[in-house]
Amino acid sequence: MQAGSLKESIVIMEPDIKMGDLHSPEMTYHEGWRTRAAVTTPGTSRTIDNTEMFYSSTAVFRVRIYHKITPDMRIVWSGGTYRIVGIETDRARMEMVIKTEKVNE
Repeated sequence: MQAGSLKESIVIMEPDIKMGDLHSPEMTYHEGWRTRAAVTTPGTSRTIDNTEMFYSSTAVFRVRIYHKITPDMRIVWSGGTYRIVGIETDRARMEMVIKTEKVNE
C-alpha cells in the first residue's frame, strides 16, 4: 500500500445471530471497528427482476492486510451499507481488496 492512499473512513459491522420468537435465526449487526480505506466506485448497473427495475451500485474498498474481515460482515461508508461480495488478498502490496454491493433497504 502506498502511504497516504487510505483517505476514507469506514466502519466494519460484525454480525450477531440471535434466535427469534419462532426459533428462527435473526441476523443483526453491531459496530466492530473503524479503519481507513481507499475507495473506488465503478458505478451502478440496472437490472430488471420480476418486472421491477433495480439499480445496484458497487464499491471496491482497499484496506491493510492485517484486518480480519470475513464475507458475512458489512461495511458502512458515506451513509450507505455495503454487503461484501468478494475478498482478495494481495500480499505483494500488503492489502485486501474488498468488492461490495450496496444494500437496498
